[in-house]
Amino acid sequence: MKQKKRNDLRIIIFVVITLVLVLIILLGILNVAKKTIETDEDINVSIDKEPNSIKEIIEKHESIYIKEEGISVLSIYVNFKYDLYDEKGNSNKRFFDRIVDEIAEFRKASFNLIDEKKNIRIEVRFNVEGNYTVKINEEEDYYEKIYGDAYVELQETKRAEEQPMTVEAIELNNLIQRGMYFAGAKLGDKIDLSEGYSLYKDGTIKTRNEKGMVKNIIFLEGYKEKVVLDVLVETPLEKINEIYKKVAFGSVRDGYLGYINNYIYIFFYEDEISAYGYSYRENPVFERNLEEYLNDEDLSKFAESVRLNWMSFYDTYEYDEEQQNLYITIPILGVEINIENNNPKGIILYSNYYFTDKTRRYIKDGFITVNIEDYIHVIEKERRGI
Repeated sequence: MKQKKRNDLRIIIFVVITLVLVLIILLGILNVAKKTIETDEDINVSIDKEPNSIKEIIEKHESIYIKEEGISVLSIYVNFKYDLYDEKGNSNKRFFDRIVDEIAEFRKASFNLIDEKKNIRIEVRFNVEGNYTVKINEEEDYYEKIYGDAYVELQETKRAEEQPMTVEAIELNNLIQRGMYFAGAKLGDKIDLSEGYSLYKDGTIKTRNEKGMVKNIIFLEGYKEKVVLDVLVETPLEKINEIYKKVAFGSVRDGYLGYINNYIYIFFYEDEISAYGYSYRENPVFERNLEEYLNDEDLSKFAESVRLNWMSFYDTYEYDEEQQNLYITIPILGVEINIENNNPKGIILYSNYYFTDKTRRYIKDGFITVNIEDYIHVIEKERRGI
């Protein structure tokens, strides 16, 4: 009898353990299913009735339908909820794949999806067999060729805030009024130094002049006049920081303070004040030259166009036609061209470049490169050995 009770107890325990294990497995399956649903919700896709229009498909993905136009190849204008990559560089490929596949299944004919705000153009082309290819911003297999790093860097590329300042140094004011051209600057006799610099005003002012333009002017310790309002060469950095709080570069601890105002970049040190003219505006001529080069890959034509159009502005120009290498630096525009073997990825735009939708698209599509640093700050650090 006791043996039978023991067996019954073992059976009950076994059944209970089995039920618990089954329950755990079921809970695991439900959890996985829940996560799958949540993932689908994250990219805003719901499974419901068959769509009756392209507009329904777009709106199902929580994007904004704008309009359709065209006959043989329909162009659908839309504001997508997501960009091709998010702000962390993560791909939104699945989101775009689903929209494209659903519209392709519904339409069964070629079409374009265009988001003008995000500079996205998706071209879907059907062949006679009913299969279709997809190009995103003129690239097939877009996500295999283009990486999210460029999106992140472009997002982080911001020009520093300007700090209003009144320039009081007569020599600097004269240059600003002349667009930093040396003619008529009235600096007096000069003593030539190395690396393109010259001394003026009894050794109290140093400038770097190239092709008739003053690229850099430095006020040395012997200069006794105010350079900007309330600031002499000998003014302590702590006091400058109290007067002008919108510091763009450096810090008192770093041993220098850098600012941008309407006309110049200006860097204050314990022993000198260094200034650069700059240009922050759209560059339609350069961007036209750039577009032509990306289309025809004619490096010789591109090199000559940049040389002629920016002759007074570039610091360095080196072209090797045989090797198809080109090196041009234009810090005041935020442009460095360091092309090897005719590869346009060597075109680098810095944060002080005036970005347009066109150049942002070139960067996002991986044609050219972005650098989150300010190019004038870069060359100033090189000059000081910082």
